[in-house]
Amino acid sequence: MKNIKLSDYVASYLVKNKLKYIFSVTGAGSMHFNDAIGTKKGLKVIYTHHEQSASMAAEGVARITGRPGVVNVSTGPGGTNALTGLAGAWVDSIPMLVISGQIMRKDRGPKHGLRQMGVQEIDTISVAKPLTKYAATVEDPKLIKYHLDKALYHSMTGKPGPVWIELPLDVQSSFINPKKLKSFKVKKVKKKLPIKQFEKSIKLINTSNKPLIICGYGIRSSNAVSNLKRLIKKTRIPLSPSWNTIDVMNSKSDYVVGRAGLFGDRASNYAVQKSDLLIILGSRLSTAQIGYMDDLYGKNAKKIYVEIDKNELRKPTARADLPIKCNVKDYIDYLLNSKKLKLKKESISSWRTRLINLKNKYPISKELKNKHKNYANSFKFVDDLCNILKDDEIVVTDMGTSFTCTMQAFQAKNNQRLWTSSGLASMGYGLPATIGACIAKESKKRCVCISGDGGMLFNLQELQTVIHHNLPMKIFLIDNEAYLTQKLMMAKNFKRFAGAHPASGVSCPDFIKVAKSFGFKCDLINNDFSMPQKLKKIMSDNKPHFCVIKIHPMQPLTPRVLMRMRSDGSFERTGIESVSPFLPEKEHLKNLKYLD
Repeated sequence: MKNIKLSDYVASYLVKNKLKYIFSVTGAGSMHFNDAIGTKKGLKVIYTHHEQSASMAAEGVARITGRPGVVNVSTGPGGTNALTGLAGAWVDSIPMLVISGQIMRKDRGPKHGLRQMGVQEIDTISVAKPLTKYAATVEDPKLIKYHLDKALYHSMTGKPGPVWIELPLDVQSSFINPKKLKSFKVKKVKKKLPIKQFEKSIKLINTSNKPLIICGYGIRSSNAVSNLKRLIKKTRIPLSPSWNTIDVMNSKSDYVVGRAGLFGDRASNYAVQKSDLLIILGSRLSTAQIGYMDDLYGKNAKKIYVEIDKNELRKPTARADLPIKCNVKDYIDYLLNSKKLKLKKESISSWRTRLINLKNKYPISKELKNKHKNYANSFKFVDDLCNILKDDEIVVTDMGTSFTCTMQAFQAKNNQRLWTSSGLASMGYGLPATIGACIAKESKKRCVCISGDGGMLFNLQELQTVIHHNLPMKIFLIDNEAYLTQKLMMAKNFKRFAGAHPASGVSCPDFIKVAKSFGFKCDLINNDFSMPQKLKKIMSDNKPHFCVIKIHPMQPLTPRVLMRMRSDGSFERTGIESVSPFLPEKEHLKNLKYLD
């Protein structure tokens, strides 16, 4: 075999490993690789207008395909701009492969103790390493396959995550013999399951009267969604999914209670606090889930905690009674195949019925009434949108109101997908991540982006990417005059504002005019009455559409967990069952007693 340019080899490697989708911003420091992927048959390169968007879009691809989304950026600011999307993938455990350019090896400043010697140079790998499972500069062209193999292996194995390969310009342009390249060899280790722990968990499950399953994104990354459904069908144990896994089961199922947490619904928060056994499957148990008083989380329950990352099992807020380090799919499969699983079916059935009764008694859609005729209500918007959405549709949100309202009110149907950057929660995520999802679908089916006015300005430039590719995206922008979450927080704690709305220094443009300038068909919804009909019309086709949902600038974001004030003015130390707006004390205590 004749020698080929290294950049061409890498392009072929991506095709061979089914890493088809690449998001890129071209640059001189990556010119050879830009050329290789841009002309390679079998690759689909999407050129975004900012490297941050490229990395966020790549995450959207990974969530749909289960394979790493690929990012190609240049030197210096090209790499540093991509870091926010990289960090989001790191926190949420999403596979991603970043391939960046770098100046020629002879011009590297750090080798001489310099901050910079080459043009647009920065030590990108040192910056990226804390946010990756593997990061390396290819100094020897003959090791290109070794580094790619190793990066891909780490990105997809164990707890998934992003990886980064840096190609100096002279390495990109070098010629190699593919037959003589060194490969990364994976050490074969026989899988050893913690059977004793599995058996201990079965004993706990068999003696439980009020078990509750809590699932996190580990269910998806381990390809265990169908396994989880079979387990729930077999055991009939109720489910409370995290915000990252709202879409694993139909929300109206009599097995799904709701979503517990700081912005959780009443029924789910009651369920966690009154359960006698929490079966936690592949969830980080973040502060947003367990509340600030972590010692009061599930205070009446034993906790089986199944997680592939030993450090998650050791963290001080988890406090598992039975930590089990393994792939969550292996654990579920063991339960499915076990003949020792003999549950208290009558007790569990009664427990689940009571939870569903509370779920139906306190739906999120009835928590907030809109008192303003000239404004729409964001909770009603999500509710009306869910009524229109079909099975298998994709919805991605940005941050703030677009995030919390959607995750609280969304009613998932079969095979739908719903997500956001839940860990890092970076503003500007929604639009590029939806672009990535839309590209990965390749079915010309629409994808829905729910953003806020503040978040949209972070990556506004990608509206051109939507128009350029004529992507069937429905973009709904919740306009609350800048940063509603910050306004509510500042009003509560400081009684004044700073950098949160027009009067305090932050303003947003007329988004209808902005979207039209990009070429979007646009609509405005500024009341609840016209909302269902307008949404139905907007969602009647697969063409790009931009719609502003005008809500009150100080619309409350409830329900949410807050500490209750005693009659003497002191605060009561409570767990996540303390949900504001508070129910009458008599009703609250009655609900708790109902679950005894």
